[in-house]
Amino acid sequence: MFDRGFKVSRGERVLVVDDVLTTGGSVRQVLDLVRNEGADIAGVGFLIDRTDGGVDFGVPYFACHRMLVESF
Repeated sequence: MFDRGFKVSRGERVLVVDDVLTTGGSVRQVLDLVRNEGADIAGVGFLIDRTDGGVDFGVPYFACHRMLVESF
């Protein structure tokens, strides 16, 4: 369930956008929620990708800036 009454409709195209990609855990949760509602995921976008393209979401994705920052 989404916060604040936000809803997506079955068949609606959705672009998931986040500020920083570090591990992808939060985005994967959102993608699962969107899929469970029956919406179509057009892709994901980030301002900063700290994995330098190291995470595969199974959909197209774009980052304004990519860099490799080690996470522990």
